[in-house]
Amino acid sequence: MTKSLSEDLRKRVVKARLSGESVKDVAVRFGVGRDCVYRWFALYKATGTVKPRQRGGYRPAKIQDLEKFRKFAEAHRGSLLSEMAAAWGGVSEMCISRALKRIGWSRKKNSGLPRARRSKKAGVS
Repeated sequence: MTKSLSEDLRKRVVKARLSGESVKDVAVRFGVGRDCVYRWFALYKATGTVKPRQRGGYRPAKIQDLEKFRKFAEAHRGSLLSEMAAAWGGVSEMCISRALKRIGWSRKKNSGLPRARRSKKAGVS
């Protein structure tokens, strides 16, 4: 994703538009798209500023108390992510996975069978 254009450029574009220049002329003069001129001008009229909006959002983690979660993870060490999510309550498997990553744990993706038994079961010699 590209970075937002500077607030200074946005101000100059809006100032030129306010002075009565056409959208096309302003776009060509400052090297921006016409849609940018329309968008920035509408933003200025609505809010009084041309400051870029926040890109993306911030959502705090559902599992905040990592020490409590660490104890929970120790108690459920052999459980699947789905089992851990059900035991914790109100969270998804991905939430559990992210919390495990934050406490420095990784999860094995293979089954609990020893290597030799896994290969025989899969038909690999």
